[in-house]
Amino acid sequence: MSNQQNNEGIVQSGGTINSEQLAVGRFAAVNGVVNKTINDLKSDVSNDSVKLADLLEQLKTAIESDPSLYLEEKVEILEQVQEIARAGSNPTSSEQTIKKVKTASRTLKGMLSELSHATQFIEASTKILPLITKIFGF
Repeated sequence: MSNQQNNEGIVQSGGTINSEQLAVGRFAAVNGVVNKTINDLKSDVSNDSVKLADLLEQLKTAIESDPSLYLEEKVEILEQVQEIARAGSNPTSSEQTIKKVKTASRTLKGMLSELSHATQFIEASTKILPLITKIFGF
């Protein structure tokens, strides 16, 4: 068997990886990083870190369990959740950190209208995003 390469540049011995397999891999990778970052936030003793971890976990659960979201959509949303989680694990809230949270929050809010079929994601985001932005002071 020879190695083959598909248009994503992924090589698999004996064949190519299709886009669904690639999406599953991306989802697993992003989901793992988000889980680790949320767990790191939980281990911080500050009230805001624990509160943020809880909110992000609720949002993550809503994303994962929404049957209306395609795997690629879940990956895109989780990447924004990861940005917020990373910012929360930053001990000093610099202007750049706040800017990243604002960008991720705006991106998520934009996705709400784009993904109007994803009711679980919309309901959770509408409730949780304002609480998250309040933690960061905006």
